[in-house]
Amino acid sequence: MPTSIEQIQEFLDEYSLNYRVDAEHDAILIGFGLDPERSTFRDSDGDPSIQFVIRVLERGEFLAIFTPQAWSLADCPHKAAVFEALASIQTRYKMLRFDYDPTDGEIRPNVELPLEDADLTSRQFHRLLHGMLHGVPRFDCVIRQAMETGEVSFKLLEDEEGSSPPSPQVARLQRLAAEVGGIEELERLACGEDAEPEAPPATGEVSLPQPQQESPQPQGSAADAPPKPAIRRIWDHLFGSDEQGQGEDRKAG
Repeated sequence: MPTSIEQIQEFLDEYSLNYRVDAEHDAILIGFGLDPERSTFRDSDGDPSIQFVIRVLERGEFLAIFTPQAWSLADCPHKAAVFEALASIQTRYKMLRFDYDPTDGEIRPNVELPLEDADLTSRQFHRLLHGMLHGVPRFDCVIRQAMETGEVSFKLLEDEEGSSPPSPQVARLQRLAAEVGGIEELERLACGEDAEPEAPPATGEVSLPQPQQESPQPQGSAADAPPKPAIRRIWDHLFGSDEQGQGEDRKAG
């Protein structure tokens, strides 16, 4: 079934988002405010906000979302560096792509989805919108540095991501581990009590006496037992990976 502007409005209304409809061009205009301390992106008026145009094209068989006039290279002396940065960003971030208008220097980030005869779902639409809302402000610092200095570097972005606070779920797991005495103790509590002692030898077998130890250690303690593989993998995924907090639900706005 072809996608319509009315269907897109229903998807936006699910989250009570404010928008404006341009019925003449089958388009919707929507804006989001940004945290000025977490993003360097500014709109054409210098405000920490971002605007999107959502268009339904080809009689409902093609969907496009873009940010008009996100950046301008009209007077930029480092265009080659900017184009290198844009190409590098596209290898790092799903879906996001960039158009360049040589007549006025406009760089327009966008995502596009050829629907053909497929039905557009709410989940698909909001993933596209979230991809723009997250990706454009995230890479603004890389693009602006290339525009101003001619240097293509992701170091500033990596430093910001490395110093960002963990997600609420990860922070809660960290607190739990600290309260119970570490990851090993948390593993023991999560998996139940200590392992049961080994079964006695079967009838007819000879049990050799164990050598005496000067300071016997309790058997099966959490400190001696190897970590449970499943929980250790979860722990390493949360705290040993650059991609922390990626499993949260995504919602626009």
